[in-house]
Order: sequence, then structure tokens, then C-alpha cells
Amino acid sequence: MKILRYILAFVITIGMLYIARTTSRGQPEFYSHTENGYTFDYTAESKAMGNDTFRLSIKITGPFNEKVKPVLRSLKKEQDITTDPKKYGTIVL
Repeated sequence: MKILRYILAFVITIGMLYIARTTSRGQPEFYSHTENGYTFDYTAESKAMGNDTFRLSIKITGPFNEKVKPVLRSLKKEQDITTDPKKYGTIVL
């Protein structure tokens, strides 16, 4: 009976580890977004914590000319999509 408990505990532990691994945000995720004729493809790394820095590579495809400049806007925790764009931190690429 004791061996059966150990086997059951082992199976439950392996099952819970599998569920935690597959549902965690620790895996990089690929995103693709199309807007106004431009397509943005990037892979989001979710392992950066706090003020850690990491490199985000974005592939932008669309009709470019000299007047078009991509601008990256960064959100703070209290901001969402309805926030005035002037309140965002911006980086001109």
C-alpha cells in the first residue's frame, strides 16, 4: 500500500510540473500585428523582471518612404490603450 502511495504521488507531481510548464509565461511568444498596411512581427520574451533590459527585435514590413519613422512607445503599469499617446515614453527607431 505504501508503494502505491509513492507511485501516485510521483504521477501527480509529474502531472502538476507538466501543467505548470506548459501554462507558464516563461516561454517566448511570437506575435504578428497588422495595422494601416504595416505588419509587425516580434517574439516577446517574458522572463525580464523589474527594470531588467532585454533586446526586442521587431520586423516591420509595409510601404516605407523618407517620411515614415517607426516610434516605439513604452507603457507603464497604470497605462492602457486609451491613455493619451503623449504620456508614453517614446523611442524613435
